[in-house]
Amino acid sequence: MPPATRPTRESYRDAIERVIIPYFKRTAPTLKLDDVAPTDLRQFIAELASQGLAPATVRRYFSPLRAMLATAYEDGLTSRNPAAGLRVIVQGERESKPKRMTPERTRALLAAMPAEHADMTYLMAATGLRIGETLALIWSDLDLDDDGRPVLTVRTSKTAAGERTIPLSPETVRRLTKRRSEAAHSADDAPMFASSVGTVIDAHNWRRSIFRPAAACSRFARTSARRVSRRRSSSTKLCGPRDRRATSARDSRAGTAYAPHVALSVALWRATRRATPLTKPEPLQRM
Repeated sequence: MPPATRPTRESYRDAIERVIIPYFKRTAPTLKLDDVAPTDLRQFIAELASQGLAPATVRRYFSPLRAMLATAYEDGLTSRNPAAGLRVIVQGERESKPKRMTPERTRALLAAMPAEHADMTYLMAATGLRIGETLALIWSDLDLDDDGRPVLTVRTSKTAAGERTIPLSPETVRRLTKRRSEAAHSADDAPMFASSVGTVIDAHNWRRSIFRPAAACSRFARTSARRVSRRRSSSTKLCGPRDRRATSARDSRAGTAYAPHVALSVALWRATRRATPLTKPEPLQRM
């Protein structure tokens, strides 16, 4: 399994230092690792839920504890894993609804993206790739399958199941082929979406400085008004001061926040086809 991403590591560290350690120091200061029981974990979950935390927050705080106990068991530090099979159930939790963007919102996001990031956004919309997966692509990942059809091979993902081969539409191939012909860094091992100096763009920075301001301008994501205003240069560049203020006010009343790789779903690619006419791509040659 690939190592955890930086945001995941930071989230785990925050949960361990600010929530997990203080809780067990306060409630069970003499509890030994091999004596941790499922009831102790359920009490930890119940304590978090009693504080009025959202179910997703309770799970986020419990995840590193579950991971630590699983690692301790695998390393032989404990005779059993008390977290194995334990479900996180928060009283009053409602069934979550799938987060989807409408075709109009997809087109609005594509229009709000800076020109140099439009191809990357389109690729995510057309394939359902995550931001990290997309930024990890190199040009040799674009190839033909055994039947001569253009495909994209995802070699870097959060899980082994995420490593896959994705067929590409004619418009996606056209965009990528054109991008490579104009790219300053187009070698087989060069990032498909490289920085100005040819290095891999940090996913956290891209999400913060590119995706969120564009999402705010397209008026579909709950990007905090404070976050948008703090990044005045990015937001102003995308939609101007007046639109930024209007967007911030509307965002503060908006609904669910959308994760980029969920929002840009494969099902919505059909909407982008109507906005961008298909053209016959140049034949893709093996390098």
